Amino acid sequence: MLWGRVTYEMMESYWPAVARGDAEAPPVMREWAVKLEAKPKYVVSSTRRDFPWTNSHHIAGDLRTGVQKLKDATPAGVLLAAVSSRPSWTGWI
Repeated sequence: MLWGRVTYEMMESYWPAVARGDAEAPPVMREWAVKLEAKPKYVVSSTRRDFPWTNSHHIAGDLRTGVQKLKDATPAGVLLAAVSSRPSWTGWI
């Protein structure tokens, strides 16, 4: 999964707590949280350097080069998720 810093921070503030059982959630959401915990998460940010959530990786430097390296290393594709003041978008790149 490829996220920007804002999306990462929104996800980081909720899903790890659900996976640990620290936040109330229906069983299906807890299942998803546990799966999400194990998945690699790639984060693009020029302002933050520390990404402590399990399996989080920072893409620093040139965005085009970093994303291309990620795509080359992930033949099945990379899930891109974005959240903003506009409608959210998710898709494969």
